[in-house]
Amino acid sequence: MVLEWAVFMLEPGKTTMKTNNKKISIIGYGPQAKLVIKFLKNIKDVDLHFILVKKNREIPNRKETSSIKNLLDSKIIYTCVPPKENYNIIKKLYKMKYKNYIISEKPVCDQLNQLKKILKFKKNFKEKIFVNFNFPFTKLAKLLNFHMSKKINGKIKLVYLNISHGAAFKMNKNHWRISSRLGPINGTAIHFIHFLKKKLGFYKVIYNEFSSNSHKNKKDTSDILLKFKNSLAYLHFSYSEPFDIFIKIIFDNSKIIYNGKLFKYYFKRNTFNKKGRFVEPKIVKKLNIDFYKDWNFSTYKNLKFIINLINKNKKNSINNINNDINILRSYYS
Repeated sequence: MVLEWAVFMLEPGKTTMKTNNKKISIIGYGPQAKLVIKFLKNIKDVDLHFILVKKNREIPNRKETSSIKNLLDSKIIYTCVPPKENYNIIKKLYKMKYKNYIISEKPVCDQLNQLKKILKFKKNFKEKIFVNFNFPFTKLAKLLNFHMSKKINGKIKLVYLNISHGAAFKMNKNHWRISSRLGPINGTAIHFIHFLKKKLGFYKVIYNEFSSNSHKNKKDTSDILLKFKNSLAYLHFSYSEPFDIFIKIIFDNSKIIYNGKLFKYYFKRNTFNKKGRFVEPKIVKKLNIDFYKDWNFSTYKNLKFIINLINKNKKNSINNINNDINILRSYYS
């Protein structure tokens, strides 16, 4: 429950508060929160204010409280908690009439009734919510977006994404990543579904299956087939398989292959050589992109981008925030 959280301040001398800087408070103290705290040191015009943690967390120099009221004077509140907690925190801030900005991890909600309620929140509250979808800020996403927009490639026929690793075997069986209703969809696949929806439009879930390999009855692997207007996307995400990253996009007249390290763009549908044999299109672009370095840096770039908008008193468009909240609606109904 949100009421069971406690607050602590950073150690004296660790942060120099500047009068005109915006105060940001963070809810949670897991790996994502620690990464955000690290990034904040390199972002101008913002200072870390409070960190909200559970009472039983042993963190030096904390200042405990049974309420999150201490955060209400923050210009920004960033929720770095498991997905099932996002909605309850945001709803609580709404009822407390918090008037400033919220950055939320995704998804904002994970049940249909929560989705319906949050969509009814007042406009002036919702338009100050930003959701952390950092994948579009990666070099990889920008390359994909560029080539997916080029008419010379023809229509997009098939998108195949595979991201797997064995992290589930290091996780406690109650870890949120494998205990949530949607398993890897909540933690990883959602980024790519969000990207594809913005690029290809609305989708229908044709096939969706979960499996358990690490712990009994825990959803550590997901297989998804999505039908867009003119194309299909197959997504396989696993926390319990050998490390592998593979992305393939087939167009009418070209293809893209990425293996987590090397991006290759093949152009033109030259299917026969002089001997009449099938041949691959020519590779016209090769780029080295380390997936995880690219991913981590995109988190920083996205956070900096959102904070810059907030510093300019910009608001999120209602269409944009509604789309971000609705991203997994097909899985809730």
